[in-house]
Parts: sequence; structure tokens; C-alpha cells
Amino acid sequence: MPVTRELCTAVFTSADGSPWRWDSGRTDLQVIGSYTRSGSCVIDPALPGHAGRANTLWEWIGEHAG
Repeated sequence: MPVTRELCTAVFTSADGSPWRWDSGRTDLQVIGSYTRSGSCVIDPALPGHAGRANTLWEWIGEHAG
């Protein structure tokens, strides 16, 4: 399943809930690697704002799952 900037922007946040920073001096792959290397993903549809992110993630998985 491809993990793209588009997916990450729509679904994931930093540990403090803020959006990921896409610095111009780094490639998308470098940014994605930095955020996903040692983090834990928590998307709880019961929390405010999480249901849409959870739906987006499951739709993406459905589109790209082999």
C-alpha cells in the first residue's frame, strides 16, 4: 500500500495532535520516515475529529490492498 504525502496529511498527526511539517529541504519520503520510524498511531473514531481520518485510512487501504 503506498503511503503518500496526501494520505499522511489527511490521516496522521504529530504526537501533540498538530499536522506534520513538510519542510522544503526534505523529501516526502524523509518526512514520512521520520514520523513513522518510532511513533505509535492512535486513531480512535470515538474521539472528536478522528472518525473522518479513520474512514479516509480504511478507504485508502481498500483502494490499494492487493
